[in-house]
Amino acid sequence: MAGFRLPGFLCVVTNAMPIDAGTLPRTAFPHPGPVGGEDENHLSAYELALARKAGRRLDGSVRPLRELLALRDDHLREIAKQTRELGTKRWHGGVAFLQAANDALDELIKEARSPAGRAAEALESLIEKYEENGSPITDEQLSKAFEEPLARERQAQLAGTSDGSGGSKVMALLVRGLDAAAERNNAALEKLLVKAELPGSPVTDGQLREAFQKVLGIERQRQLLGATDENARGPRAMDLVGRGVALSVRRKNDALKDRIEKARRPSSPVTNEQLREAMREALEAERQAQLLGVPDTGAGSGGPALVVDAARVLHERTAAALARLLADPAASEGQIRQATATFEDEKKQLRLLGVDVPDGTVGEGPMRIHSR
Repeated sequence: MAGFRLPGFLCVVTNAMPIDAGTLPRTAFPHPGPVGGEDENHLSAYELALARKAGRRLDGSVRPLRELLALRDDHLREIAKQTRELGTKRWHGGVAFLQAANDALDELIKEARSPAGRAAEALESLIEKYEENGSPITDEQLSKAFEEPLARERQAQLAGTSDGSGGSKVMALLVRGLDAAAERNNAALEKLLVKAELPGSPVTDGQLREAFQKVLGIERQRQLLGATDENARGPRAMDLVGRGVALSVRRKNDALKDRIEKARRPSSPVTNEQLREAMREALEAERQAQLLGVPDTGAGSGGPALVVDAARVLHERTAAALARLLADPAASEGQIRQATATFEDEKKQLRLLGVDVPDGTVGEGPMRIHSR
């Protein structure tokens, strides 16, 4: 159609997106700022500290190298885009912040590519596999993996070439690995305790003792490194150990009670040494419970009372053996002397346990036991 044109301003592409909404300039307005001055934004101390956290997780640990490289590439693309739009003389605060963050990323990338960084990266990968459910990585493999990074950092510190950053990452990984090991071994101990608490359980004291040693060894290392239980999953080590010690006390008391009952039967097969061994084990279990501050073992006051009963049985047996020896014309003075010493020792043990024992003596002439 002759003379037809789209309505609007002449020499203007009407279907183009405006550079600044609501205006008709062909270039973007300069960034707001003082007239004739540079408006490069200088970061505050807070912003700079925040930018330097780039590449780190919330807990302060450094991200893997692949994530650092990807994050730096994203920053570089954004910096290039905003520089094209604003020019190098017209940076705004976002570009300055990205550049400061990239400087921090460059330092972390350089550290990650160093021998110490590669060793720490391999260690972190192993810890991640160890943390998986049903992981085939053993505690021994995890402990072995810590040897090289720790030795490398120790050598760097002795040589004065360590700035502490590599060591701090290794120590953070060490804490993470110990937390994972504690979680795994605590769960194993809890499962073993549930099985051991069943009547007629096949779980032995040796198995429980071995599990205790693992859990306590890891807990000791965690405490030396200042690790806390704030983020721990599952039961805590000391709670499980206390529960296990209480179970051990009940077991030892039951074993001692059974020995006492059998020892009092006529022609009992229980020897004095077996009875003494059961007493020692019961006393050791009770002592461990007291040292660990276990408030209630579930055994009440049965332990000390059982020890007193066992000591009385031993004393009765020793007195009867001495009486038979004194009545035997073929008994030698050495045998009588030894039996008398054992008799006196049994009396002392009973008195230490708070039992009132008559002060018996061996008379002159024909050997007799007298009570005063």
